[in-house]
Amino acid sequence: MKRCTPRQLVMWAAASGDFYEIHYDPDSARSAGLPGLVVHGALKHAFLGQLLHDWVAPGGRIVTFGCSYRGLDVPGEDLRCRGVVRRAYEQDGEHRVELEIWIEDPRGEVTTPGTAVVWGVYPVNGNANTRVVHGALVAYDATAVVNGKLKRLFWSDTLPANNMGNFAKYSTPVVANGRVYVGTFSNKVVQYGL
Repeated sequence: MKRCTPRQLVMWAAASGDFYEIHYDPDSARSAGLPGLVVHGALKHAFLGQLLHDWVAPGGRIVTFGCSYRGLDVPGEDLRCRGVVRRAYEQDGEHRVELEIWIEDPRGEVTTPGTAVVWGVYPVNGNANTRVVHGALVAYDATAVVNGKLKRLFWSDTLPANNMGNFAKYSTPVVANGRVYVGTFSNKVVQYGL
């Protein structure tokens, strides 16, 4: 949940360079036919990005992410950032999860719809900070938390042919040409999607 203040809007304007008066000058906003100050669209985009990051951290990666600004949000109201898994599928041997994400105002109206796909890589067992350990590529259901963790929809260790090898810290999955590539400490880059 986010609750913007006029001060936050001024700070965002300074950081982003978006000084359109409707975001920080109530008189200008009203003279433009608005009810008062309105929240920057790019700030709402950042809120959704934070939502996605929090779902997949620490080992996940947001592959694609976008939203559109279809409604006005005003400071002082509770904005809820939400999301659901719309599709989990396999395409050419590649496992993906597509998410629908959005911000809704206190009346339940969606003001900022968006979509995203998330992947993650993590050590399966042991501490990757102290030794080389086995790793796995995963896809998450960002709406289901089980025992404090995101529900896994895909795990590369399910089939021996999908074995990723040794986990490499800071090596996030890269999606290109319809495939997922993962760098490893097994002296190889593993490719999914063939």
